[in-house]
Amino acid sequence: GEYESALHTMTEVWNKDGWSGFYSGISANVARGALITSVELATYDAIIGVLESSPFSADLSATSNAVVAGFLSGIFTALVVSPFDVVKSRSMANPEAGGVVQTSVSLFRTEGVKGFFNGLAPSMARIAGFAVVLFGAKSYLEQVFGI
Repeated sequence: GEYESALHTMTEVWNKDGWSGFYSGISANVARGALITSVELATYDAIIGVLESSPFSADLSATSNAVVAGFLSGIFTALVVSPFDVVKSRSMANPEAGGVVQTSVSLFRTEGVKGFFNGLAPSMARIAGFAVVLFGAKSYLEQVFGI
């Protein structure tokens, strides 16, 4: 590979770009983090509200409802966040491309809208899996400790 070790990589980045090299693509990463958190929490709250008031979930525990709501919010969140993930990854991999806006325009021109959803299935699995564990555990712990 191009780099021999982590120390070699850090030295090369420092020599090439200085401090800014360590933060290449950070604006896309921060935007993605804020978006994923807000979308996941908002959709979870909406879905859990529907589930809790639904006659279909009357026989389910609060934790089961939380797991279902977490899974669905994770799927929806992955759909919303996928374009940011793709642009972030490409911006960080190729900082010479000119940033987030230029990377987005280039991606659209070369791959169309479909290009913004590259890697969607693994993203859904990761985000939905995390949401299931997060919200399921939260609900379970609330029941166990009465909080």
